[in-house]
Formats: sequence, structure tokens, C-alpha cells
Amino acid sequence: MKRLLASLVSIYSNVAWACTTFRMAENGPTIVAKSYDWNHDDGIIHRNPVGLNKKGLLLDPKDNALEWTSKHASLTFNQYGREMPNGGMNDAGLVVEIMWLNEAEWPKPDHRPAVNELQWIQYQLDVHATTQAVIEQANQIRVAPIHGEVHYMVCDASGDCATFEYLDGQLVVHHGDEMAFAVLTNHTYDQSLAHVQAQKGQAPAAGSGSLSRFHRAAVTTQSDASVDQAWAGLESVQWDRTQWQIVYEPTAGRIQFRTRGHREIRSISLNALPTSCEQTVQVLSMQASLSGDVTNQFSDYDIAANERLVRTGVQQLNGTLPQGVMDAVAHFPSQLVCAE
Repeated sequence: MKRLLASLVSIYSNVAWACTTFRMAENGPTIVAKSYDWNHDDGIIHRNPVGLNKKGLLLDPKDNALEWTSKHASLTFNQYGREMPNGGMNDAGLVVEIMWLNEAEWPKPDHRPAVNELQWIQYQLDVHATTQAVIEQANQIRVAPIHGEVHYMVCDASGDCATFEYLDGQLVVHHGDEMAFAVLTNHTYDQSLAHVQAQKGQAPAAGSGSLSRFHRAAVTTQSDASVDQAWAGLESVQWDRTQWQIVYEPTAGRIQFRTRGHREIRSISLNALPTSCEQTVQVLSMQASLSGDVTNQFSDYDIAANERLVRTGVQQLNGTLPQGVMDAVAHFPSQLVCAE
């Protein structure tokens, strides 16, 4: 396992993320949009069940790994294997998304139970229904990163959002009146907000820079909330490394998405999420040549699909993993069992 985690560290260190997440703020239903900017668009969507016992996958075996049981089913977008999502939404309408942040400084090891930086997403989706619940519990656990320097944005079905950043080893949360705009890119929230305030009265700048993307997204959020406006906002922050565009509709229980290689918009209803741990986890390739409602196009998860996802990701990142490590990644979900 230590070999596995060390190998993943070397992979993550070769790349950088540049993403945008925003929530439409004005009249209408809650809508959250995500632009996933990376160097390849391969991914698998997972339907994750309730009632599954889980444990943190940590770099240091001496760390106190968090253990939990999933209370909510979720749909997640995964690029590095099952249980390591890049974002998603659960059956309560909670959305959790991740963005790169160079300034991130994680807490030092302590007594708190820990998860890695991608499992943090799955944990929140598994156990919480509201943004307030995430806030209240966030300091009770610790993020023990594999390598990624990231921060998070969480929104629930009511439209309540918060950002979670680890700066100087301390958790910093922006919520409520502290969030003039429900937007997050790749600077700290305070840096991004200061940029918009300094540009007051000026049109947002073009380009792929994090601050200009934040400004453009902030303008988008002031439009009436609609799926069309969310897609327009995603187009405004798109650049040549945009791989996935996702529109979450928590109140409607629906997700729309498209990828760089497959521009057809596809939609998934969360009504089909598994209601029992005994149900087989189902998956859908984001590269499938489909359009429209793809809710019924999922197939049963298998280890080979997970292994292919890991292998493809490694190849795209110009990294290498020994065969034994690839097998460990592919078989990791096999360790998970239903709660009694």
C-alpha cells in the first residue's frame, strides 16, 4: 500500500489543475456548474450506494484513518478509480467540487481521523445532506493528502454554499455573508474577491487566468438561474484545457455533462441511484458516444473497468505504475463491505 501511495504522489506532482465552480445566485432553482480543466478527458461516472463501510486511504500507515458508513447514495465523476472522485452530487442534492490551489497547506498530523484529499469529497457526499452539516463537522477530521494542493466548494439543494481551504495548516471556511459570490477557481477566495472588488465597474478580462475566470463566473452568477445560463457561464470560462463541463441541478435531481471529446450534452437522473448496499455499483464511461438522457445506459462495475481507468490516467500523465500497484488500485473497492 505504501508503494501504491508513493506512486500516486509522483503522478500528481507532474500536473496542475485549473478549474472553475459556480452557483447561479439569482431567481430560480439551485444550479451549480463545474469546468474541469486538466490534460485529458477520460473518466467514469459511478453510482455509489448507501450502507457501505469505508476507511481512509492514507500515505502514512501510522495515521488514524477515518472510518464511516455511507448514509447517502451519490453520483460521482472519477478519473483515478472508484472511491477517489473529482466531484459529484448525492441523493440529498449536496454538491462537492474540487479545484487546485497552490497556496494550500495541509494540517500537520494529529489525533483526528483522516482521509486523503479526494476521499474528502466522497466522505462528504456519503454522510451529509447540507452545507451546514459539512461546516459543523469539517474540523473534526483531517485531510492527509497524497499530494494534491486543492480547495473545495460545497453547495446544497437550498443554494447554501461554502468554500473550504487549508491555509497555513488551518481550515478556512467562507459561508453566508462572507461569500459575495458563490464561485471558486484557483486562488484563495479572499484573493479572488479582492480582485473583483478592485475591478469594480470594469468588464472581466479574457484569458485562462484564475482571477479573470473568477470574475467572469461571478458576473454569470448574477443572471437568473437557469440551465441555459449555467452553460453560458461554463462557455465563458472555457479554455484549451477544459475537459469536462458539468451542470448540477440539485432540486431537480439531475446532472448534465459533456466532455472535450464528446460535445453532446448528456443528462442523468439521480432517481436511479442505488437504494441498497446489496445493489451492484454501476458505471458509465464519459467517453461513450451517447447523447440525451443516459440514465439507463449504466453497466455493472467490474475490477477491469477500474484498472483500465487507472492505466489510462497514468498513460495520459506520462507516469508509470508497476503492475502490482495498478492491481492494488483496481482492487481497493473490493475491500469495502456492506454494514451489518
